[in-house]
Amino acid sequence: MSNTDPTAQSNSPTKRNMIALIAAIVLAFVASRACQAEPKPSTEEVAQSISSEATKPQTTASKPARETRAKAETKKDAMGWLTSQFGVAPSEVLVQDPSIWYGYVTGAYVEYGNLHVQLQVDRNADKALGEQAAKALSNFVMFSDDPVVDGVNWAIAEDGAGVIIKQEKVNRR
Repeated sequence: MSNTDPTAQSNSPTKRNMIALIAAIVLAFVASRACQAEPKPSTEEVAQSISSEATKPQTTASKPARETRAKAETKKDAMGWLTSQFGVAPSEVLVQDPSIWYGYVTGAYVEYGNLHVQLQVDRNADKALGEQAAKALSNFVMFSDDPVVDGVNWAIAEDGAGVIIKQEKVNRR
């Protein structure tokens, strides 16, 4: 009896072929990735890029930061104004009477002459609450002399995702 197993001898060419196949696949993958890689810039290109960046005027805020700041300046929080119209927080109204739209208010802001009020309701099933809210908000704005709502032309009731349920034009006296 020999020391070598006959099944191991018969599998050995198959194992070698399998290893060679795996090595070929790995080598092909590495070669294809190397061909796809972008060429590295030369030392001259890097130096030129650095010097051109150094000569550009430096700004204190990036463009997106300036746009965000400008938008924040045009967007005024109106939740305090709305709470002052009712005298209580929306959650207190919701506990007392769930049929009143104000109980569902989650946020309010003024932007570009529009008063946006978010209601945590289903825009389809609770459309009546959105309609009541838009009409009431329009009237609140019409009779208010608060600077927060000065210049507001539309009262917009939205669902929590910002989709308009109803909007009403503010009829100034």
